[in-house]
Amino acid sequence: MLQRLRRAADTVLSLFVNYVLGGDISHWQGLWDAAKSFAAGWRFVFIRAGSVTDVTGDLYDDYRFYENVAKAFAVFKWFGFYWFFRPNHDPVEQAKYFANLIRHTGFTLLPIVDIEQHGNRTPTQVRTALKTFIVTLMAELNLDRVIIYTRQSFWDTYVAADPLFSSMPLFAARYKSTLTGPWSDGFFAFRDWLIWAFWQWSADGNGRGAEFGCESSDVDLDYVNGPIESYAVEDPMATIEERVAALETTVAEHKERMDNQAKVINLFVDRVKALEALLAKFREFLALLLGG
Repeated sequence: MLQRLRRAADTVLSLFVNYVLGGDISHWQGLWDAAKSFAAGWRFVFIRAGSVTDVTGDLYDDYRFYENVAKAFAVFKWFGFYWFFRPNHDPVEQAKYFANLIRHTGFTLLPIVDIEQHGNRTPTQVRTALKTFIVTLMAELNLDRVIIYTRQSFWDTYVAADPLFSSMPLFAARYKSTLTGPWSDGFFAFRDWLIWAFWQWSADGNGRGAEFGCESSDVDLDYVNGPIESYAVEDPMATIEERVAALETTVAEHKERMDNQAKVINLFVDRVKALEALLAKFREFLALLLGG
């Protein structure tokens, strides 16, 4: 019954709504021409902020994050960020790291938690970790919602149910050319949602990267269900002056981080040189010893 209702809703919606097109970007797209993607029809974009390494649990930025932030800022009114979440590592640390990355960017769309891996955790453990991440992120950024990106085949199998999830907007991924919505054919309807907010309808293998200004051959293509404003942050920075100030803060923080990294590298280089000098003296001593 629920599947029939979902299919009917998607079919009716497709008759009356022209979905707004957008996309999502990460370092996998290489150099990105934001102006070209806008000219090709994108009206919103989500940028990968970062993730955590699976084995060691090291938190990191997507290495094109700051570059892509500046490009989106210059071209798009509607832009946001996503975090590739791993439930086998500390969800609080992940949420705080993500929040600190995007806090001063002037983002205008709700942030996304991308949940595609279970990390060898049980569905109950995945649920607990994801809830903790979402609650922490909302508290850090003073938000009342976070978008959840996932696939139905993963979600219903590996994430235990919880009332919190259905109150969050769904970003569903499913690729089939005949669909008018992620479950418009009656298949792969989600356990926790009756409606979807965003739909990633095309991705790997589509050969449309260049069309949308990407260096890669492929690019993720997305639709939004209804007005994009429905998924705006509560208090987006409206004026260009506020957005510029936010971007300047982000750039300054990035420069400070890079300066600190440079200091660490220089210290390491100095230590290597000292060890090389010590090794040279040891070799001289050894040569004298053997010669004697």
